[in-house]
Amino acid sequence: MSMLSYLKTSPEKIKKITVLYSSKEDPKSGILFLDRLITGTEEKYKIPISNLRLFLTGEQINEEAKQAISPRANVKSGRMAGQDILDEIKSEKTLVYICGPKGMTDEFVDVVKNSGALPEENVFCEKWW
Repeated sequence: MSMLSYLKTSPEKIKKITVLYSSKEDPKSGILFLDRLITGTEEKYKIPISNLRLFLTGEQINEEAKQAISPRANVKSGRMAGQDILDEIKSEKTLVYICGPKGMTDEFVDVVKNSGALPEENVFCEKWW
């Protein structure tokens, strides 16, 4: 969430946000932070999410369940991969913000930086551990 709050204070006008979010779906509590992610970005920070891709680990999820999670999201069963991030890079001006567990963030930062798709200064990583 702190990365999204940074975008609100950024001197550059943010025109489009694509969110790739990976989580385990808990049948009792849903997807951790999903509501906060959507409402916080769009209502609190006034930045519309133009593309929301959810990667859900755990059990396979049928199409009906995917729509129930969020009709706005493209929901995929399985883990996110570095290629998923590279697929969303549309220009050299793209900014990439990566947050998550240490091993995952290190891997994804390396994948993006080593791809040559962006200048290294366009890749940010939040380390909260």
